[in-house]
Amino acid sequence: MVRVLIRRAGPHNAAQLAQFRAAMREEGAAVSGRNFDRLAVGPPDMAGGETIVPERAGSGGGGHTVFFAEDDAGVLGLIAVGAPEGGVFGRRGAIRELYVGPRDRGSDLAAALLGRGRDALARLGWTGAALVVDAADSRARAFCAREGGREAATFADWGRGGRIDRVLIAWDDPPGRLP
Repeated sequence: MVRVLIRRAGPHNAAQLAQFRAAMREEGAAVSGRNFDRLAVGPPDMAGGETIVPERAGSGGGGHTVFFAEDDAGVLGLIAVGAPEGGVFGRRGAIRELYVGPRDRGSDLAAALLGRGRDALARLGWTGAALVVDAADSRARAFCAREGGREAATFADWGRGGRIDRVLIAWDDPPGRLP
């Protein structure tokens, strides 16, 4: 059995996370035909690596926290959480990224990362957590439903590729107390 660790990222993990995020963007572009530059979260500082700053509930953005899962082969997945960037979140903290590499899809890794991110948001004082997904992404929507998320809002996002329909998935129960 391979041991998987989930730990908080710091500046010393910048190169490791940048390499993993490049693979995320390549896969996203190949699957959707769109440019996924937006997957880099927070204020990017590619020369110095991931910019991670502390934040408090209601701070209005700027900071985020990254947790990543790894084994002896490298990074397997990550979750980035922080202050929301828009009013649609209400008093919920934002799950800015949740990604598991192809090798570990179907395992419990995504659920473990989601739990770690929700716990972090609760410790920061947010009343829940929310994640924005493409409305057309049935796999992400099904995963979130299995993990107790509910579709709380729909909206259109306008980017370089035109209109993208989005769904806000929310978890309003405290972590560890899902039905």
